[in-house]
Amino acid sequence: ESKDTEAYIEILGEKIDYLTEQYNLSKKEAKAIENKVAALETNISDNEREIEEITAEVKVLETNIKTLNKQFSSVYNDYCQRIRAIYISGEQGSILTFILGSDSVSNFLTRMQMVAAISKQDGELLREVQTQTSEIMAVKKQLDDKNEKLKTSQTTLKSSKTKLKAERVTLLQNQEAMEKQQAEIEKEQEEQNRYLTELHAKTKQYGEFRDITQAELDEIDADIEAADKRYA
Repeated sequence: ESKDTEAYIEILGEKIDYLTEQYNLSKKEAKAIENKVAALETNISDNEREIEEITAEVKVLETNIKTLNKQFSSVYNDYCQRIRAIYISGEQGSILTFILGSDSVSNFLTRMQMVAAISKQDGELLREVQTQTSEIMAVKKQLDDKNEKLKTSQTTLKSSKTKLKAERVTLLQNQEAMEKQQAEIEKEQEEQNRYLTELHAKTKQYGEFRDITQAELDEIDADIEAADKRYA
């Protein structure tokens, strides 16, 4: 009976070892999932902060574009009016007539300087239009780049949140499995301890019984030996 009990206790031990191994694997897996969750939470936090920063930058760029467009409209309207006036008045021919109509060299030079000043003013007006156009295009490109980056960040954030949700579900399932495994291990250990206690008790009982029996046999042997001598 003790051999059968010892064999069963050994089987229980093997089962406990197997369950413990499975529990440790689940624990390791849970740790890996926890690390993933922590990394995803960090990524989400960084992503949200980046989105806030980009959104603020987009607002500044949009304000800048509005201001530049307003300035550009004013300069561009002035330039268009100047071009319209030149076209309507036929100023190019008038300028030539104005210069050639000089009655002296001094008058000719004076008129040339006046025409040059007007032409310079028109050139500066054109350059200002071109400069503001370039600024608006540059700011618009920055705005487009920021919006594209914002879109990418929002997509990444959405994906990270979806992954985080899935990983948390997996982690919860893993923790529930670990609790069941731990309960099973404790149950098997209790049964093993119960059988070990029972085995020890029975072994001790059997040892006492065996000692008592041997003493009685020795006493019987002594009685027989005495009887032999007495009734020789």
